[in-house]
Amino acid sequence: MEVEHAAKRLVRHAIKPSQDFGGLEEPPLPLPHSAKADMALRPCGSQDDLWLPLQIKSTSGPKTDRYHSWFFEGVAGYPGMLVACVALQRHRLLVPENKPRAWVFPGTSLNHFSRGFTITLGHRHDTENTRCSFARNEAEGMHIGDALLSAYRAALVREEGLPFGDTVVLQPFASLRNQVSRTHQTELETLSWFQPLFDAAGIETVDAPCPSLPYDVLARKKSCKVSKPLKLQMKTAYWMVWGSWGPLAHVNIYRKHGVRKVVPYRDDGFDLLLVGPPRNRSRLLSLHEKKGVAGEYLTELEKRGLLDPQFFYMFSSRDLHKLGLVSSGGEVGKKGFSIDFSKRPNICSDRLARGPRVLERLSFRYSMTASSLATAAQHFSAVAKMYERSEPDTKRGFSTVVLKREGMELTKRNRSAAENMEVEHAAKRFIRREMQPSGHFPGMEEPESPLHPKAKADMAFRPCRSQKDLWLPLQVKSTEGSSTKKSSRFWSFHNVSGYADKLVVCISLECRGFGPEAGAVGRSHDIPESGCAPRAWVRAGSSLVHLQLLKITEGGMHDTANFRCFFHQNPQDHLHARSLRDVVLSAYNEAASAGGTSEDGITLRPFQYLQNEVSSTCNTEIETLARMRPFFDAAGLDPFDAECPTLPYDILAMVPSGALQHAHLARFQMKTACWAHWNGHGPLAWVNTYRDLSGLKRKPYEV
Repeated sequence: MEVEHAAKRLVRHAIKPSQDFGGLEEPPLPLPHSAKADMALRPCGSQDDLWLPLQIKSTSGPKTDRYHSWFFEGVAGYPGMLVACVALQRHRLLVPENKPRAWVFPGTSLNHFSRGFTITLGHRHDTENTRCSFARNEAEGMHIGDALLSAYRAALVREEGLPFGDTVVLQPFASLRNQVSRTHQTELETLSWFQPLFDAAGIETVDAPCPSLPYDVLARKKSCKVSKPLKLQMKTAYWMVWGSWGPLAHVNIYRKHGVRKVVPYRDDGFDLLLVGPPRNRSRLLSLHEKKGVAGEYLTELEKRGLLDPQFFYMFSSRDLHKLGLVSSGGEVGKKGFSIDFSKRPNICSDRLARGPRVLERLSFRYSMTASSLATAAQHFSAVAKMYERSEPDTKRGFSTVVLKREGMELTKRNRSAAENMEVEHAAKRFIRREMQPSGHFPGMEEPESPLHPKAKADMAFRPCRSQKDLWLPLQVKSTEGSSTKKSSRFWSFHNVSGYADKLVVCISLECRGFGPEAGAVGRSHDIPESGCAPRAWVRAGSSLVHLQLLKITEGGMHDTANFRCFFHQNPQDHLHARSLRDVVLSAYNEAASAGGTSEDGITLRPFQYLQNEVSSTCNTEIETLARMRPFFDAAGLDPFDAECPTLPYDILAMVPSGALQHAHLARFQMKTACWAHWNGHGPLAWVNTYRDLSGLKRKPYEV
């Protein structure tokens, strides 16, 4: 994934406008991760909702056995699109032409390469029509920006003789957003197929906050407010072989690690593995045709329930560890295993065959019948209970530190960083939906380009149709729900100081499930159920500069009509409160009428100012990285940010690992020491080596 993101950055840099190039632009809203196209492009300044779909295929460098050959996976299945193959090349220190390379093909021409294909310099795929460069005036080929712009114009006018005109189709953004690859479509179908199980278990699900994580879905019981979300890995089995015992399906349980390299899952990567039935029926029919008599195979397959299997498998991470299927400690797991989906398994019991292991896995099989679903739901709930946070012990004799932390621990639910991020994203989604125009409310809009993840402000708004580059900065603090101590209900929001010129919005979701961005593919339950209305409080940042923790007690000094707000979708829960959208619009108008700064210190800012303004912590990180720059330069490394802030590393860089070996992406964790104390040896500095699992719980880094 890091290689792919690096390739996208190269393309984005190449399509920027320049003196001799008009430039290409992307949509204001990015395509979702599940979209079939990686990028959508149109000429800068165009008002047409017609976008060139671009699929990016990338590799970190040449094949290990040849300097001038590059292999690209998964190039088939993109008719109507352009496919750009990008070789980063940054680690080939012994190759004189040590710079990134690119080739551009119409997707239709690659449909027959089901397993990927190899590009060799000077051979049939490396031609003047396909070869591109990232720098102008180079002999390698046409500049990739020019090639993409030419493809757009050719597809737009569809004149004969122009490249790609007959194979690339410009499409509206909404169409590209809803197109998913076959793999993602299978994932969505399998997730939908499991909905009866989720309903029976009283489970709500949301996508994992980052596609690089070793799980696909977060699940939480609707009824349990203190439950920790389960990390689910969703798999779809596929028909692969037909042995003496009949057809067996296979399940892949590995993660991709570089080009054509995979590693087994670890036992701590997820909590539960759900395996849905195979969907490649044509493969099953083909296998049976080779075994049986033509025309008679359908009856047998129907009797065994193989044409439309109604079984699924469910393994906890502990089950997989006991079966030796996942890695743990020094033990290496498997990359896949076989399972049976027939109604009456007839598996060979010979110890030398694979039969006994398949029989052993049948104990983890369930069906979609009512009784079996109920059993599966009970097991699901039992697994969920294993991962629930246990209540703190309040018996006498417990340390004072633990007792002081008891109330605070309740506020964060021991969430991981990824879970905290999903809570924050859900809070932002509520705000965005609240700001949409409706009735007498004119609406408020965000900038076309999102704020940088490290920007001090989380969101920025101005009235819809305003042409002024003046934005109201919002800082969003969020929590899942309330806590109770000594019969008092309260909400805790951490790190609220340091936002003197901003509006601080504190949101409690008050529900256990949060959906995807509006319009995201394949999911629809982003609106809370009845009774799960979020709560909100709005404060001027200048009134919170003396606080690190804002504790709002129900009916207390911070929970008054002046600060309490309601969401327009759920006004009944906040009778003595103001509408959040009216408060935000009023804050903007008050600051605008006062010359840009209101009496509370809230200041309207240009977008670029907000984009460049970072917190003191992020500023320290940036300064430390700048101080480390000579080290990276001396080592010939080009570092770039990790794509997901929940990962246990901050920086990635290509590192060569030998003259004839592929480079690897080294992961760097950046730390800034702080002066801690002075002893007989002089001043000593301290370095933190832990991850924040929540605002209060930490865990040492692992090897």
